[in-house]
Amino acid sequence: MPLPPRLKVNGPIPARELVALFQHAPWASRRTPAQVRRMLANTEWHVTARTNGRLVGFGRVITDGVFRALLDDVIVEPASRGFGLGRRMVAHLVRRVRHVEEIMLTTGHVGLLRFYAPAGFTRARGHTFKCHPLRSRP
Repeated sequence: MPLPPRLKVNGPIPARELVALFQHAPWASRRTPAQVRRMLANTEWHVTARTNGRLVGFGRVITDGVFRALLDDVIVEPASRGFGLGRRMVAHLVRRVRHVEEIMLTTGHVGLLRFYAPAGFTRARGHTFKCHPLRSRP
């Protein structure tokens, strides 16, 4: 019987291992090991979840430490979903930045509010604007 997933904050992660986990998330599936290494080097806080040493979950926070924090890339492999692991990871990350004025996240699925609400997230008013400078423009 596998052990329950163990969470670790800011522990080392081999880039190739994280790239393999990212294959379970359409928005992250094209990331390369070099990009992931750079991402991790510029991320204030990240949390990993491992079962028997195998990476099964990841999430991160980018912050200025005062006014804003962005919760990003919360991923749990499909076989480990439905057991509260993602919520535990989000709670760990939110605790790390609870002192900032505002914690934000972006998702394309409004139904995920049920997932994020226990950590204090609500649906925001207003608009979100995005710029994708690396994508080709028409």
